[in-house]
Amino acid sequence: MESLKTKSIDEAKDILKQIILRAHLDSKHKSIGSRLKSIFGLQKTSIGMFLDSLLEGYKKNVSKKYYNSEVEELFHLMNKNQDIWDEYQRGGDYPAIFDYASILMMESLTGEKADKKFKDSEAKRMIEEIQNSGLD
Repeated sequence: MESLKTKSIDEAKDILKQIILRAHLDSKHKSIGSRLKSIFGLQKTSIGMFLDSLLEGYKKNVSKKYYNSEVEELFHLMNKNQDIWDEYQRGGDYPAIFDYASILMMESLTGEKADKKFKDSEAKRMIEEIQNSGLD
């Protein structure tokens, strides 16, 4: 398979938006039975399906050279404790850990590091979220 090339910031934003849109579509339960199965732990929750789809999209669109395994670790952490998605599911913002993972995905897609001050402030928000939610 041919190695994927890095993208411009605008191209990377478009790709990430498409990955997220696809993940939202992939995370919808197909029926009431599907919802009930997820409630009883017989299948993935919509958040679990969302995160799986995001990770799959990320892996498909980034080269091995720029793949960041921390993204996968953060997705696993978000899936492990889905309570951090409660505010988002009530119409709020994405969790800070998701925002930080998005920065890492953008870095992988562009091959460039994000602004250090911005990345550090998002990392701090993520760490505070993890500490306050018992994610560790």
